[in-house]
Amino acid sequence: MPHHNLLSHATNRIVGKAVGQRIQRLAERVRAQGGQPLDLIFPDGSRLNFGQDPRVVMAIRDPALLPTLTHPTLGTLGEAFVDGRLDIEGDIMAVIASAERLVAADGSPPTNRIAALTARHTPKQDQEDIAYHYDIGNEFYRLWLDARMVYSCAYFQTGEESIDAAQEAKLDYICRKLRLRPGKRLLDIGCGWGGLILYAA
Repeated sequence: MPHHNLLSHATNRIVGKAVGQRIQRLAERVRAQGGQPLDLIFPDGSRLNFGQDPRVVMAIRDPALLPTLTHPTLGTLGEAFVDGRLDIEGDIMAVIASAERLVAADGSPPTNRIAALTARHTPKQDQEDIAYHYDIGNEFYRLWLDARMVYSCAYFQTGEESIDAAQEAKLDYICRKLRLRPGKRLLDIGCGWGGLILYAA
């Protein structure tokens, strides 16, 4: 094996051991605070318990995620799950509660965790994210949005309404809650193709 491969392998092993120790210390802090019903499964199949019989299991599929777990945030955990780097089993409310306690056990102030998450954003990255999300043509959105193509949740009072009726009920509800009157101004951000503004007018 070439010398640089040996060095790289040794370095990865040392870094991996250090990361594993930090995750172990995080688990110890959680257990010291009463524990939680969480098991963490590492890529090699080993399992780390956080102090109680597990109702939530987080299985790490991507070893590169391990350093992130030494200082987890709800954002990084959510992104890892969406990206398929982390599998989660358990009741959704138990999962959320477990993730919140895991983040809280890190000990860093919430403002620092939010700043660390948002610091990764750059104009170029945001532009690429927006293009990926929106530059796919209206035909796709017409498959599942209402006639106005309102891009936010609808208001189903009974569950029997059509998507069009539920979206109109939502628009009406918003306008009534805002007590809109002639001469008032309304800033609509991110609700789709202008359905709320047109309805409000």
